[in-house]
Amino acid sequence: MIGESAGAIICAPSIQYIEQMDEKPEDYSQEDDAGLDLIDFYVLPHGGILRAVSIAPALLESAETYLKIVGGASLLNALIPIFSSYLRVFGYTKHSLIGTVVGNVINIILNSVFLFVFNWGVMGVAAATVISKAVNLIIVAAMGAVLIKAKQSPEREQPRRILAQIVKIGFPSAFETALYNVAMTFIVRFMNQMDTDGMNVTARSYAMQIANSHIVWGQHLHRQMLL
Repeated sequence: MIGESAGAIICAPSIQYIEQMDEKPEDYSQEDDAGLDLIDFYVLPHGGILRAVSIAPALLESAETYLKIVGGASLLNALIPIFSSYLRVFGYTKHSLIGTVVGNVINIILNSVFLFVFNWGVMGVAAATVISKAVNLIIVAAMGAVLIKAKQSPEREQPRRILAQIVKIGFPSAFETALYNVAMTFIVRFMNQMDTDGMNVTARSYAMQIANSHIVWGQHLHRQMLL
């Protein structure tokens, strides 16, 4: 139970519902199923999300392991672009790239170590991903703190005004991204329903990775034009 978003599950009025997906350990209380009752709904754990998108049975166990580790550190994915954009706005375009390159190199090294030395499999890949992203975040955040002295600038705008601009621009963009992700989720679900071995989704993943490697150059040039 600890591996499946226990912190979110226990916030519900009761944790009994989770027994349908995860058997209660013998050393847990067999009578008291009360939760903290902080929310009035029941959170679907990682495995339930994967089943909701009809993931191939052959991939379910590996996907659950990966999602538990990487999903738990998803905040890193939100913070890295924020600090990287912060650097770019002040003209430090190469510095965010340094963080990305260092993070990717560490990811490759740790993947090799965890896979071929420790034989950790999917868990090792997930751990390498989280560690590399954490290093990336530390680098860009540290560079921002050292290089940028925004508080000392006489032209600094009020935080409320900046926040209002972020909300005004960010919310429509976030909504657009959310709609795209929902649409892609339904597409993946349909693909999974026709694929018991997970080959369709695997092929799509490789194709998207190859396509994104070409798109990234256009996105980079677009950012430079905006700056």
